[in-house]
Amino acid sequence: MKLNSVSLFYQHLKKFTLDCLHGVYGILIDDRSERTYYAKKISLFCANFDNKIEVDSDSIEEKFSCLFEQMSLFGGSRLIIVENLEKITEKSAKKLVQFYKNLDNETKLILSGSSFPFNIYNEDILCLDLSGEKPWDKKKRYVDEAISLSKSAGKNLNCDVANILIDMVGMNFSSLKNEIDKLVLFAPDDVQNISIDDVKKISTTFKEDNFWQIADDLVWENKTIPRPNFKNLSDWLALISQIRYFLYVAIELCQQITEDRPIKYKNLTQKRIDKYVAICTKVGVDHFINKLIKLFELELATKSDMRNPCVLWDLLVIDYSHDITFIT
Repeated sequence: MKLNSVSLFYQHLKKFTLDCLHGVYGILIDDRSERTYYAKKISLFCANFDNKIEVDSDSIEEKFSCLFEQMSLFGGSRLIIVENLEKITEKSAKKLVQFYKNLDNETKLILSGSSFPFNIYNEDILCLDLSGEKPWDKKKRYVDEAISLSKSAGKNLNCDVANILIDMVGMNFSSLKNEIDKLVLFAPDDVQNISIDDVKKISTTFKEDNFWQIADDLVWENKTIPRPNFKNLSDWLALISQIRYFLYVAIELCQQITEDRPIKYKNLTQKRIDKYVAICTKVGVDHFINKLIKLFELELATKSDMRNPCVLWDLLVIDYSHDITFIT
């Protein structure tokens, strides 16, 4: 069974493991650090094993005899992880399939790789398949995992801050985990909520083009902005996310001004709020709503047509250039 949702996979994982219905699990993800992360998650559900054996598929043929010997020697329950399945030979793949089709009740097996060649996969394997994940789905998954990692370490990370952190770090899971570790380690003990300021002060792994700053300049400043260095479509979607965040901030502040409510916004310093309020008072809420609508249109075009991000950037700048000089 292939599942392309982490939450759905966890639901099935819990059910099948508790009911002892599953012995073989699969992880299909390009990034090895992510595969390692989810393999550890699976192992938590298989916590009552006596031995853990890790094998790399490029040497599995040589290690098969040793593997069986270990199983016979140590006995007891065991968890076996076979990594880099995309590199496996056809001969080894046949041996592996024969092996997992005859697993005993004491053995759990995790098959991990960016692909499962030579018909290794079958429907009896409970498989987390993120090989065809869209960039925007991957971003959402990273946000969820960032929040979960922070929570497990005793800190709260909200969705807005998680998005900004990911845009600063880039779509690299290993770097994201490292940055969260630093945030949790260096954030004050008496502070439970990690803020944008914490991210800016503590995180040092930034992309060459800081999309957070570009979005801030685009929405709030009267600046000539050169085209960012888009490496792929994920970079473009990261920038869209940041622009959308600032537009939401602007609309909320405009509403507070109109309703004569106390001006405040979570995760923003008072100095930044004062600057934004002055601009909101000058241009009004309709300006930002129109920008948000056009941004949604661009995002929809991105997801439906998968255009070149540089072309999409040019379309965005053309729209903003009509009145980007509203701030003087």
